[in-house]
Amino acid sequence: MHASDAVLAELDSMSETFAYLYDRVMRLEEGNPAPDGSFERSRPACCARTSSG
Repeated sequence: MHASDAVLAELDSMSETFAYLYDRVMRLEEGNPAPDGSFERSRPACCARTSSG
């Protein structure tokens, strides 16, 4: 598989965002939310992480 540097960078960014959100969702499910807030706070953070201008 071949991909440009821009595509690989975008895939890396998306992977980081998915990992971040997965961690937050799992913490909420376990009743141990992240110290910086709830899922409602994660959603805007997710959108900011995925927008690439």
